[in-house]
Amino acid sequence: MDYLIKKYKDIEVAWLPELNGGGMTHGQQFIPIVRKVYGKVDRIFEFCAGPGFIGFSLLAEGLCNSLCVADANPSAVKALKETIRRNRLADRVSIYLSNGLNDIPKTERWDLVVANPPHFNAKQRKPRSGSRLAGASSAKKTPEFWLIEDHDWKIHKDFYLKVQKFLKPHGKILMQENYLGSEEKDFIKFIELGRLSLKRSFMYKVQDEKAVNSYYFLEIENTSQAKASRFALSKLRKESHEQNEAELPDIRKADDFISQDNRRHKILSGLLMQREDIKPIRLVYPQQQKRQGASRFANANKRAIKLAPWQKYRFELKNSTQRCINAGFYRENPPAFFKQKSMLSVPPGGRKKSSIFHLTKGAYIFIDLDTKEKIAEVKVE
Repeated sequence: MDYLIKKYKDIEVAWLPELNGGGMTHGQQFIPIVRKVYGKVDRIFEFCAGPGFIGFSLLAEGLCNSLCVADANPSAVKALKETIRRNRLADRVSIYLSNGLNDIPKTERWDLVVANPPHFNAKQRKPRSGSRLAGASSAKKTPEFWLIEDHDWKIHKDFYLKVQKFLKPHGKILMQENYLGSEEKDFIKFIELGRLSLKRSFMYKVQDEKAVNSYYFLEIENTSQAKASRFALSKLRKESHEQNEAELPDIRKADDFISQDNRRHKILSGLLMQREDIKPIRLVYPQQQKRQGASRFANANKRAIKLAPWQKYRFELKNSTQRCINAGFYRENPPAFFKQKSMLSVPPGGRKKSSIFHLTKGAYIFIDLDTKEKIAEVKVE
């Protein structure tokens, strides 16, 4: 097999294009987060590893002593084995071909679990030939099967129900998800059923992104550990009651994380937490002349919209046409992989909200994917 090679310091990772689910791009957000939130740990497990871009880069950065990687795709496991052979890492890295966590040895224990799993719930689409539900052989399964689709969140559900027994007492889980396909509420029930607790949710502020950044992280811990953390925090507040409020850790002073968590956490240098409201961007399509008593949506997109960076936004689009609008939002011409991916589909005469996202500085366009007509221009300054 003629593999491509991606190098992370001294480690050469073998990969193929059909195995890349984003670990070498948005998956690299794990590096600064793990470094500043956890520091070096003993053993890391990468779930849905693919070629292992995330796990091997964490190992290369010295953020773990050993690594465990697993994937259900035999082609991905072959690539992982090639990386082990090429870098002589057999004594530091364990590889498993596993359907979820079903084939992981019971003796495995992890300090930190990281994952960039499939981000889209495929339950609204009829099973294709080659999908899990169609019972096809692995040779017929498409890249979408392995990389982006999780039918009825089955992969997530099974993972959360079974992962707790593999965690060390203070073990944590750091999952990267995508607001284009989910929100936190989609996973809360699964997390709690697995005797786990969602500690916080946040977005990492990338400094230069070529596309809209809609990725967010779920930090998850054992329920018992979560209770201990809340007790310690309560004790800290009690002991600090007479101190100046400014001396207490405050997530509102954050600059690198955008968080949904309204609790206080220890401030970490360079990676601080922040509460952020979701700001709506209200648009109507096609553009209408503003008239007295008109809807608040009318004429909202007549000129370029100016927004601030590092804020959470959500489009609210009113469709005044007689057809369904499939809208896309891009910083540049969309890459081939996303050309047919709409951010928002609105029925004739209806209105709908998009997923959550945040933006870096630059110019963006919101377009009708079917007609290629511009719905709005957005400038982030």
